[in-house]
Amino acid sequence: MNRGAAVGLAAITALFLSSCSAFGSVCPAIGYSSTLTIETALPSHDLLLSLCAGADCIPEEGAEGPFLSGDAEAGWTASFFSGDTQVIGYRLTDATGTVLAQGHVEPEWVRVDGTAECGGNTRAALTI
Repeated sequence: MNRGAAVGLAAITALFLSSCSAFGSVCPAIGYSSTLTIETALPSHDLLLSLCAGADCIPEEGAEGPFLSGDAEAGWTASFFSGDTQVIGYRLTDATGTVLAQGHVEPEWVRVDGTAECGGNTRAALTI
């Protein structure tokens, strides 16, 4: 390798390794999750909650939604790993399948780690 090529290669390597590169910051190639904690205003242990993500979604009857766990007494926790989580669709039914509440909510997501530039995991809480 000639001297000019070595200098060029060293300059390109330094550019990629520096935090002030011409390409901006480099964010890690990892997926972040959004964790939603849900409580109900209705006191009952026989309630079923279905969720979906997106303004156009309608929760399917009996579907519990993305990674949903918990119950009406303790509250539910749902984890979303991708998609539009700005609006969450919900359906709350009793044990007989009667719809008690249904609609869409806009959770107030708070980033709990990561950076503003690259993103991070988020959390929100709401009561239905």
